[in-house]
Amino acid sequence: MDVVVGPLWEQLESEAPWLFKELGLKTVYSDYDRKHMGDSIAILKSDRLRLRFVRDKSQNFCDIACLDEPDKWWPLSELLALMYGLSPAETDQFTLTWRFELTPMLSALHAGFPEILNRFTTQWAQTKPALEQRRTELRRHCMELLSKTPVHVSRIGPFRRLWHHLLAKLKLDPYSRIMRSAVRLANAAATQDSPPTSGPPTDSRH
Repeated sequence: MDVVVGPLWEQLESEAPWLFKELGLKTVYSDYDRKHMGDSIAILKSDRLRLRFVRDKSQNFCDIACLDEPDKWWPLSELLALMYGLSPAETDQFTLTWRFELTPMLSALHAGFPEILNRFTTQWAQTKPALEQRRTELRRHCMELLSKTPVHVSRIGPFRRLWHHLLAKLKLDPYSRIMRSAVRLANAAATQDSPPTSGPPTDSRH
């Protein structure tokens, strides 16, 4: 993980000056909690879109919002998966590659920014329904994984049914911390319960 050196907006100004000089973004909101593992947030805005960077328990996240819906945030990883033609179930490979570190996340944002900008401005009418459809498919995928999680692995015990009911009731964002943890449990359970396979693992990206 990145070393917490101070407020996130200061780190952005130091490591990614192009956000401000090239893209014309300005910091419109920021916060920092030194006592809580250095948690921090920085919201940047230009005349075309908004970016939100969050450091939560040393894990870094980046979200994007269209100016027409400034409080509707979409994870950078979700948009990149759409841009590169990955299935909703493969979206997490970006965060796994980044390992929640800020530097590789910024590199991916910089490399893809021209198309990102187009999708959140001139192509927003097409981008929004595509993202919403992927969100629905990903939520369904998460719930399917959870439904297959053995009780002895999930450690939910007699509360497992209530757990699923609450997830469905709350309609949790598939990228929420709770949902990501639950899916990791489900994947771990599937790995433990499946028989060993011969040969090298396959890369789902190909």
